[in-house]
Amino acid sequence: MILYPAIDLRHGRVVRLSQGNAARETVYSHDPVAQASTFVAAGASWLHVVDLDRAFGDGDNLKVVASIVEALGTEVRVQAGGGFRSIATIVAAIEARAARVVIGTAAIRAGTYESTATRGFSRARRTGYIGIWDAAGSKMFRK
Repeated sequence: MILYPAIDLRHGRVVRLSQGNAARETVYSHDPVAQASTFVAAGASWLHVVDLDRAFGDGDNLKVVASIVEALGTEVRVQAGGGFRSIATIVAAIEARAARVVIGTAAIRAGTYESTATRGFSRARRTGYIGIWDAAGSKMFRK
């Protein structure tokens, strides 16, 4: 079993949102690279890094994701998520050396986007693609 410790980024900080509510934010660290290093020291081989700013349409933490990848090198693989709603944003994450890109809302809204992303990136660039949805009980949610 592979566990994916998550780092949620908001304005360059490591945070947790209560029930996804941006107004109910708890800041855990102002140093995402140090947090990532802590997870790696505990044995993580993968990290799930979510850009809440991009997901909320309020900025971008891709430089932070790139700094995590740069700092930890081959010690860990980074799976990036949060707001990847265009091919251009996927390309940017891949160029930042994310090992995988998580696609959620965009995959639900446009089946052609999902198939283009799958064909164009999983095979040609040898990177991963994941479709993911939030669910509670028998209901699926999209953001």
